[in-house]
Amino acid sequence: MVALAAIEGKDVTDWLSSHGVRVGVIVLFALLAYVAVIRLLPRLTLLLVPRAETAQAQERRRRLATVSGALARALAAVVFALAFVMALAEVGPNIAPLLTGVGIVGIAIGLGAQNLVRDALGGFFILTENQYGEGDVVTVAGVTGVVEHVSLRRTVLRDLDGTVHSVPNGSISVVSNLSREWARINLSLTIPQGADVQQAIELVNRAGSALAQDEAFRPMVLRDPQALRLDGIGESGVVIKIVGVTRPARQWELAGELRRRIKAAFDEAGIEIKALTGSPSVAVP
Repeated sequence: MVALAAIEGKDVTDWLSSHGVRVGVIVLFALLAYVAVIRLLPRLTLLLVPRAETAQAQERRRRLATVSGALARALAAVVFALAFVMALAEVGPNIAPLLTGVGIVGIAIGLGAQNLVRDALGGFFILTENQYGEGDVVTVAGVTGVVEHVSLRRTVLRDLDGTVHSVPNGSISVVSNLSREWARINLSLTIPQGADVQQAIELVNRAGSALAQDEAFRPMVLRDPQALRLDGIGESGVVIKIVGVTRPARQWELAGELRRRIKAAFDEAGIEIKALTGSPSVAVP
């Protein structure tokens, strides 16, 4: 018994001195690679974007951080998978049947996780193509709201009622970004057939200019709201098209203020407003 124990102890020592050292090296390499990928990759990628205070630079850094973080986690998973297979080969048993079984299980999991993969691919293209980002007002999958969070798997929106919607990226086929670079006030004013059209146009232009010159609204206006044309003449009355250009996502706020000013000006002039529609406030809280 003592001799058998001595032989077994020698076998363990021999295994540790050869295979054990290799397993330790593999584990150490995996840990170092994990730290390098998780910690260094996102920091290195952020060096590609300068630390400017502009909104565009901040948005690029935020998007790049999300993409690099997702890629780092995927690479870390690959590193650990390879390290596990290499360490298992050093233990000694024939791992071919095990790898076959793992492959079969992986195929089964892959078939069941098709939606997850589709979501991840959709999120990757949304982020890399800069289709939208946090703070944008978008319409996706039939939902309109402010983007609160974007990841590889989902987009989180908050609508006008304050309801939070979580939309899987794989279900997004069309993206409508309502707050990219600039936006437009688009109103249709209907007045009676017998009203003075020229006077109505002058009142609209005056109200638009006053809005653009107001200290509270001037930073939001890129082009004064003005009467563009007569957009229609019918039984309901004469339709005047009103347009203006604003900062992104400010069109609803400015359109509401412009409506108020036009209503006050027309009431003072004694001109009836039959309808004043367009630029609905459907998106921003």
